[in-house]
Amino acid sequence: MHIGASHRVYRLPAQAGTIALVDSSQTQPPQQLVPVRERVLRFVARRRGQPLSLRQVAEAVGCSKQYVHQVWPAEQRVGRPSVASRLEAFLDAHPHAVLPKARGGMTFLEIARGLGVRPAVVGQLWRQLTLPDRAQFKILPAERAHRSYERRKEQHRLSMYAWRKRNADRERVIRLRATNRWRHKLLREERCIICGSVFAWTNGHEQRHRQRGQRVVCSARCGTHAAISARIRTEPSPRTGDMPDAVRRPASARERILGFVAKQLERPPTAREIAAACGCSRQYVYATLPAGFVSRRPHIASRLQDLVESNPDAVRPKVRGGLTFKEIAASLDVEPRVISRLWHQLGLPDRRQFTLSRSEQARRAYERHRAEYAERARLWRERNPEKAHAIRRRADQRWRHKVLREERCAVCGSAFPWTNALEQKRRLRGRPVVCSGPCALRVRAATDSQPRAPTSRARRIRGRPTIS
Repeated sequence: MHIGASHRVYRLPAQAGTIALVDSSQTQPPQQLVPVRERVLRFVARRRGQPLSLRQVAEAVGCSKQYVHQVWPAEQRVGRPSVASRLEAFLDAHPHAVLPKARGGMTFLEIARGLGVRPAVVGQLWRQLTLPDRAQFKILPAERAHRSYERRKEQHRLSMYAWRKRNADRERVIRLRATNRWRHKLLREERCIICGSVFAWTNGHEQRHRQRGQRVVCSARCGTHAAISARIRTEPSPRTGDMPDAVRRPASARERILGFVAKQLERPPTAREIAAACGCSRQYVYATLPAGFVSRRPHIASRLQDLVESNPDAVRPKVRGGLTFKEIAASLDVEPRVISRLWHQLGLPDRRQFTLSRSEQARRAYERHRAEYAERARLWRERNPEKAHAIRRRADQRWRHKVLREERCAVCGSAFPWTNALEQKRRLRGRPVVCSGPCALRVRAATDSQPRAPTSRARRIRGRPTIS
């Protein structure tokens, strides 16, 4: 170390070898300079019992960490607590830190910032200390979606309002479909108060039951019977005590019609039967009963059964040689949708079991349009001869290299794949079952060594006269 002329070196009496640089402008040498060792010991003594690190002491005194390590006795050091103990103390002070952020706790990054370490160290110590696994506190996907929606609910509502305003027609279609699905959702099973049958009680039934007072009935016909039974009074009036008009005087045509229909629960009567039983016209029956109450459905059902019995093939669909619903409806003079409903009510065979497979449908479609396909393919080949030739050559190569089976060589006995090309050569040229060219040469040599009968051409050549 170079010391300039303006500095003088003073040797301190307390510690040999300790030097201090003092400006020579001072008139008197320094008398109160404290050695570094004594400053270290004084600093440590003032903070006895406190956890101190070598870095803290070195920075406070103004020396190196190595010198503090030499001067400071090891038995007087109070070591800094480990990261594990500091983590445990931190969790004792913050119990909610065990939970993840989604459950109101803290992340590993926030815990690491509180301890002054890296998040990886916190994760490693978390497993070493066998602290609760944070994965068990994770929220379910449904709860996560719910919280996400709660955060953005107002924004989502505004965006949906703007979308509905821009797409009014599409929004109406979506709303009607959703309403239809909601109405047909099954709630429970109920028993009809008229016929006693068990039927599905849907949201639509529940809504009409609450808003309009609809009765617990399985069909419109049972509902009409319930309404008629409610209107016909056979007991004395609770207010006047008088008997109903139907008891005191002869029943009118309307009352006779309503009474007759209320008794026919097993089979709904037709307008002709009601008119004959009540002594009135069919027009009056139609005018008296609610719209749609009298229908031709029983007659259509019997005619449909007669048609199926007389023509059993009508049960099958058109592709199986039967009849379509449209043809059956035309023969019965009704609409096809009526035939479809009656088909399920009468328990006739499900036509879907006769449906053709996809391969059969494709084959039949090809058979119907085969001539058209052939003509279109011929015209395309005439317009694109080079491309057609390339496609035909690639298809021929694929066919030739297609493996049929495995064969064993007649010479070496090794197994090899037997392709379409080898099968073609065997059939057309009599190729032996060999795996390679050398094996074929051996078979040919063995065949040539055996005497063969002369061919017809050789016999003709031998019979010719020799020209000398």
